[in-house]
Formats: sequence, C-alpha cells, structure tokens
Amino acid sequence: MIKLNTAGRALLPLLLLLATIARVHAATPLEAAETAAQRGEWEKAVGLYDRSLAGGDLSAAETAQVYLARGTAQWQQNAIEQAIHDFGMAVNYDPLLTMAYFRRGLGFSRLEDFQRAAEDFSRVLLLEPQHAMALTARGFVRMTLGEDDAALADYNAALLFEHQDPIALQNRGSLYLQLGRLNEALADFDAVLRVEPNNPMVLNNRGSIYARQGRLDQAIDDFDRALTQAPDYLMALLNRAAALQAGGRAEAAVADLERARQLAPEHPEVRERWAAFRRQGLLP
Repeated sequence: MIKLNTAGRALLPLLLLLATIARVHAATPLEAAETAAQRGEWEKAVGLYDRSLAGGDLSAAETAQVYLARGTAQWQQNAIEQAIHDFGMAVNYDPLLTMAYFRRGLGFSRLEDFQRAAEDFSRVLLLEPQHAMALTARGFVRMTLGEDDAALADYNAALLFEHQDPIALQNRGSLYLQLGRLNEALADFDAVLRVEPNNPMVLNNRGSIYARQGRLDQAIDDFDRALTQAPDYLMALLNRAAALQAGGRAEAAVADLERARQLAPEHPEVRERWAAFRRQGLLP
C-alpha cells in the first residue's frame, strides 16, 4: 500500500480537480477536426468530421456545416467526387447554404460537368444576386458551353461588384479575344497585368493580340515574359515561334518549334506548324 505524506494528501484533491477540468474541456471531435483542418491535416480532419456526424447530436444547420467542412477537406485531397457528395448533403440539410452550392458547382466544373455546374452557380445567384465569384464562375462555364452572350453578361455583372477582379477580367478578355474584339480584350489583359504582372496566360494572350496587330517586338516581349514564368508553356512557345518567323528570325523560330515538339510531339498544332515550317524550307 502506497502511503502519502501530508503534502501528498493535500495535493491529491487538486490533481483530481485538474483531471476533472481536463475531461470537461477535452476537445470534441468537431473542435479537433477544425484544428486539424487549420493545420492542413486533411485526412485526419475527414475522420474527425465522420465522428462528429456519427454522434447524432447536431442540429440540421450544424450538420450542414460539418458536411460543408468535410467536403472542403475532401477537396483539398483532390477527392472531388466525395467533395461533391458532401456539398450535396450540406444543401440537403440547409437549402440556403450558398457556399455549398458554390463549391459543388466548382466540383462539377472540375469534372467538366458544366451544365450541372451552371445550375449550382445559378442557385447561388438566386440566393445572393451580387455574388461576384459565382457570376465569374458561371460566366466561365457558359463560355465553355458556347453561350458567349450569357457569359459576357455574367462577367460584366461580376465586374460591377468587383471592379478589378483579375479572374473576371482575364476571363472576359479571353472571351473578347475569342470573339475578335481585340481592343476590348487588350484593355482587360492590361488591367490584369497591372495587378498580376507575371501572369503567363495573360502575357501570352496579350502577346497574341500584339502579333495580330503587327506589333511583333511587343508580342515577342510578352511571350518571353510568359516563358520566363512558365518555361514549358506550349502555346507561348508556338506563338513566339510564329512571331519570330514573321519578324525574319527563322533560326530562333525553329528552336522554339523544336522545343514545342519535344514537349508535345502529337499535339495537332505542333504537327501543323512543323509541317508548315517544312513546306517553307525552314526544316530539313
């Protein structure tokens, strides 16, 4: 039998009290899940969210939030289909949860299910008509579906609420470029590059406009900058090759085309450009 001295007997009630406090304040699975998510421990977070849902003591609104959080953790692990399922469960429990519709729409977009993505972004906008990100996302989906007028309307609306949003500007610029509205596309790309001066896609797109306008030095400069940021950017290589050839710098153009061919030998545009250079006597 262990005997306690007087000091030990005095300490025992304090130890028991501290143990009781620790049990009372032990993190719930939901609190632990949120801590894990904040640390980027996504797999652990999913397991803890599972335990929270299994407890059965959450309200409908709380259950919706847990499904939303678990779906986000699934998304971070690139488990897109599981994330979509969880976002769907979230809106089943709370049909007014706009973030769940928005994130599910992003998931459908990732899976190239653009029609369902558009439907979810539209649900967001019924609940929050000034949701600029949903307008931009729906605009992208509509552009992908070939609904150019509707896409342009969405981008314009998004930019009414977020005047300098680079994603909306970039997407609208790309649509203007696709429609041949070069000056409007150029204005949007310039606006993006004031905020993101090293955006390789926008540099490539602006360079392609300069090339179509015969401003070859400016085009090549943009392609150079794009390739500095993304050395394997295929379209920038092809576009720079074309601009270099048009500017009489055949050797440099061939070098870019050869690099493009190393990256993607079966790409249709690479094969087409290669055949064109060969017909022009630039290749053996």
